[in-house]
Amino acid sequence: FHGLRVYANVKADAPKLVPPKVGAWHAIGMFRAANPADNFKTAFPVETEKFQPDKTYKGKRDMPTKWAAKEFKAEPTPLPDVGQNCATYVRGTLEMTAAAEVPFAFGTGGSTLTVWVNGEKVFAAEKGQPEPFPLSLKLKQGANELLVKMCNTDQPQSFSFSAGGGDGGPPGPWFTDASAAWGFGPDGLASDAKGDTLAVADFT
Repeated sequence: FHGLRVYANVKADAPKLVPPKVGAWHAIGMFRAANPADNFKTAFPVETEKFQPDKTYKGKRDMPTKWAAKEFKAEPTPLPDVGQNCATYVRGTLEMTAAAEVPFAFGTGGSTLTVWVNGEKVFAAEKGQPEPFPLSLKLKQGANELLVKMCNTDQPQSFSFSAGGGDGGPPGPWFTDASAAWGFGPDGLASDAKGDTLAVADFT
């Protein structure tokens, strides 16, 4: 390595997050198709009907099931009452002061994930994963209705939800070579010096 190098940080600022106000959560489960392998592609009544928190539906083996109030946060919340080899639905509202695209993380405990926003299906993943699904949603100003469907097999069902992006920030490159502008580089100061090791200094 010859000479000295100076690199300028050109990382763009992450978009300013417009956080939504999260309303009440409800969950309902125990929906099962004649063949449980078809749970993901089967449209159970709550997918098309208007939200009716007091209505009783028929779940697996015609067992009665109703929406139940829940609390969901970034940590997984177990849903032991919804059963296995079933489809589970979670409903919530997101209140926005202005229209924006907001990043979220949806944790399904390894189950599938389907998401509707204001009645429009915006995401579907038939293969589950242990880590949360990162997903950006376009939300309108005012109230937005969020509907989530999860289908498990023999694993316990859980759900987690959080708003905001990760720590990675926008894609790189985050630095550009500014050596020549500072009088360094292959034709600048100390260009004939050779180093056997690399030393890095960070300054502003």
